[in-house]
Amino acid sequence: MLITLFHERFKGQYFLWTPVFFSIGIILYFSLSFEPSGELFKFVPLTALGLGLLLFVRQPNQKYRQIGLSLMIFSGGFLFAQFETFRADSPFLKYPITTDIDAVIEWQEKRVNSSLFILKVLKADKIHPRYRPHRVRVYGKQVFLENTQPGCEVSVRLQLRPSEFTIWPDGYEPRFVAHFRQEGAVGFIREFKSINCKTLDNSSVAAPYREQFSFWLSQKRLALSDRITSSMSQSAGGIAAALITGVRGQIKPADRETLRHTGLAHMLAISGMHMAMFAGTIYALLGLLFAFIPALVQSHNTRIIRVVIAWSFGLFYLFISGGMVATQRAFIMMSLVFLAIILGRAALTMRNVALAAIAVFSIAPQSVMQASFQMSFSAVVALVAFYEVYDRGRLMTWPKRRIGVVEKNLRLVWLYFIALFMTSITAGLTTGYVGIIHFNLIGVYGLLANLLAMPILGVVIMPAAMVALIAMPFGMEKIPLMVMQWGIEQALLAANWCLTFPAPVTYIAASPKLALPLFGIALVWLCLVKSKLRHVAWPVLLVVSLMMGQGKKPDLIINGNASHVAARQLDGSLMMISKTKNSFVPSRWLLSDGDDRKAKEVQRVCVKAACYLPIKDKRLAVVYKSSAIAEACAKADMVILATENKNPITCPFVFHRKMSKPGETLFYEFKTGNDIPVHYAGGLKTKKRIWLN
Repeated sequence: MLITLFHERFKGQYFLWTPVFFSIGIILYFSLSFEPSGELFKFVPLTALGLGLLLFVRQPNQKYRQIGLSLMIFSGGFLFAQFETFRADSPFLKYPITTDIDAVIEWQEKRVNSSLFILKVLKADKIHPRYRPHRVRVYGKQVFLENTQPGCEVSVRLQLRPSEFTIWPDGYEPRFVAHFRQEGAVGFIREFKSINCKTLDNSSVAAPYREQFSFWLSQKRLALSDRITSSMSQSAGGIAAALITGVRGQIKPADRETLRHTGLAHMLAISGMHMAMFAGTIYALLGLLFAFIPALVQSHNTRIIRVVIAWSFGLFYLFISGGMVATQRAFIMMSLVFLAIILGRAALTMRNVALAAIAVFSIAPQSVMQASFQMSFSAVVALVAFYEVYDRGRLMTWPKRRIGVVEKNLRLVWLYFIALFMTSITAGLTTGYVGIIHFNLIGVYGLLANLLAMPILGVVIMPAAMVALIAMPFGMEKIPLMVMQWGIEQALLAANWCLTFPAPVTYIAASPKLALPLFGIALVWLCLVKSKLRHVAWPVLLVVSLMMGQGKKPDLIINGNASHVAARQLDGSLMMISKTKNSFVPSRWLLSDGDDRKAKEVQRVCVKAACYLPIKDKRLAVVYKSSAIAEACAKADMVILATENKNPITCPFVFHRKMSKPGETLFYEFKTGNDIPVHYAGGLKTKKRIWLN
């Protein structure tokens, strides 16, 4: 019976489920709490692959062949994710260090009050080659960009530390992202000792042609970004540079916060929407232009000409915007749409979405675990499914009588705003789930902000950006950039207006780890299953909604060497002690806890040898000097030892510096009958994955 049900659900549309089974294999591999390197766990996916192949080849029954193929696809996803993980493996720095390195600048970016460099390490003092990171991500408090550019060889003194572990149970894992970027350390620039910016062909480093092209492209992107920002106001220039070149460093923090709190942050992430607006505008303008050249239309297939030119502009946009995974996905999707237009097929279909997903998984399987992929694909899948069920003829009716030019144009305007409204609702609801799980907040008036800002983005901002790019080689970009600036200012004005309403932002605590996969399963089932069984997804979505904000809430959190400590109070809120004024980590803790307070409201900087704070009905001591241990043991129920100590400790302690790795966060909770919080995540018991070792 189950086999028959399996067959019937996928009948006629099995290809749509191919990326689903492939992604399940990928997700299973990345979700394991251990590295499946033993013989047993090598055997399991290989056995599934072999069994699937056997069923597919030897079974004449279509039902069993589908099951066999599904097993092969699933196993392939698992094995491919494992292969890509080991391929990207590179050393992580083991401990904080100040060192001199020789490196090549791969990327540099101006920020509002600092600068960012990504350096490819060639040589490093004080670090054994076995543990030397391939790349490091470093920041400078001053702007060191006047005499440097991608491709330059530099000798620089850096203050480095290992890449961070997660700062909340089951939360965002910086090390996971850093692993696939091969960035084994982060830190700060102390001093540039030498800079050698010879031409690439005269460089002492024999860079491959692909790398040379990457340096050249980075230089052009940065030059274009500088040209845009210098021609516009600071607010508009930073956003315009992000939309055109993908360089976000010049966006004002206040503007970034405004867009995030109003659900407009997706404007800054170059995705299918931007690609469609960019290439689609070219395609539409060419159609309008060719309409005035009847001879050309009669003698040539102008549709193919329009597609080729628009696709070329899309490829150009892919390169100048940085070619991130989201942009690659958008370009693949656009290419499939244009191919469908040439072939006279439906342009935006679920089959094209499936092809794009397979392409992305082949390029970067790890992207399935990241918020940008999850939000973009959930929105696309939901929108395609929605418009397949409620096609434009059914959704947007108009009297069938003959209408004049004025009425026809009014109809087009009406259809546009109806489509915009329905698109905003559908995409907003689907991405809202993912956004809450990853970012712990929701813009209450996000729908309104999108309805106000998105027409401006589609009608003014992106067309003006396209015209500006075309005009730049001729030095005529001033007017289109002025139009673009006006559009950005109006979008920001609309966003800020939405923030004037009562309670514009709601903070939601971290959700259980199971919430996201349940949502993904429900969404896929709802959008791909064509029978009445699709409605089974609605109760699952209800369960996911009830799970929001119900994740683990640690009683005690200790960051790294106890530079930050948070303790839960009897009322359920957190109080914190910090060794420094840095509030980034405490702010993330509060956000993950669903707490809308600012870090400075609950954070106390400890300047003494030992500081105290309550935890539930007990008293906790954080000791930063060994001389205060005896006093802390007498006054507190529990002790956190954040200093070296050679003498034995006779009082209960929950932490000492040797219990954690640099950059690691430890989480504890009280168990019934235990006076000491029990360590349940992080530290010595952390997941034994490659990117965490």
